[in-house]
Amino acid sequence: MTDDKRDRYLENLRGEIDGASLYRALAEAEPDPKLAEVYGRLAAVEDSHAEYWKRQLAKLGAHTRGLKPGFRSRGLAFLARRFGPSFVLPAISALEHADSGTYDKQPEAVAGGLPQAERSHARILAAITGPASGLEGSSIARL
Repeated sequence: MTDDKRDRYLENLRGEIDGASLYRALAEAEPDPKLAEVYGRLAAVEDSHAEYWKRQLAKLGAHTRGLKPGFRSRGLAFLARRFGPSFVLPAISALEHADSGTYDKQPEAVAGGLPQAERSHARILAAITGPASGLEGSSIARL
């Protein structure tokens, strides 16, 4: 096992755990049921990506027990629950956009279809937070 590969996989896993945690917090705090459903589906995708990286790490003999969302995600989740999703969506959207190309040069991620899903998340959040943010949850759900 190469330490670089293991470290990269762990970083990927942590990112997916953070993303799932944030989307769950948005789903819990969102008053629009359709939009809450969208956030819930995004969380489910992030959970499946986390499972993918856990399997990759298991192949390397690495342990993944006990990993929890990081400080930044826990803070953003708290703010979403306290002040509502619109308070943190610009920050989450910017993070998702910045991370949307992270998997493009990772062959394991490409093989798992992860780059497309991450870009899709960035587009969905851009649609929710963008200038036409008057879109209803049902419109976003179709994206």
